[in-house]
Amino acid sequence: MTAIREYDAVRVRSLDGCRGCTGLGARAPAIGDTGAVVSILSADGLPDMYLVECVQPDATTAWLASFPEHALERVAHAETAP
Repeated sequence: MTAIREYDAVRVRSLDGCRGCTGLGARAPAIGDTGAVVSILSADGLPDMYLVECVQPDATTAWLASFPEHALERVAHAETAP
């Protein structure tokens, strides 16, 4: 598995371990949603978490939540188009 980096396009594979999945934004994240990694959250002794933003067509935030790596998969930017 290739490491996920900041600004990568990702797809939500699972909501297991998601923080903020109650929905900061217009709605909650759903499996299959795509977004961009806006930050990588690191702390000693804990696995990295990836802060992901999903943006709606009108450029407002659909949701912002953090996920463990196993809950995400990298996608090509072309795959994120509606």
